[in-house]
Amino acid sequence: MAQGAKLLLDGRGVKVPGFESGNFLGPSLLSGVKPNMECYKEEIFGPVLVCLEVNSSSILQVVISLAYRF
Repeated sequence: MAQGAKLLLDGRGVKVPGFESGNFLGPSLLSGVKPNMECYKEEIFGPVLVCLEVNSSSILQVVISLAYRF
């Protein structure tokens, strides 16, 4: 978020019954993400969905530039 992404769904503050002192992150959703942002380039260990918005003319360039291919 410090780089400009918007937090649409905040998963912080989740309490799991029986594990109240644990550290848990609920589902989170980031939008407005750009390819140069850390949340796009680095793997996030948690239930976080990162939404990259591109126009139809640049989508092929984004797909080709992906660091990890499945």
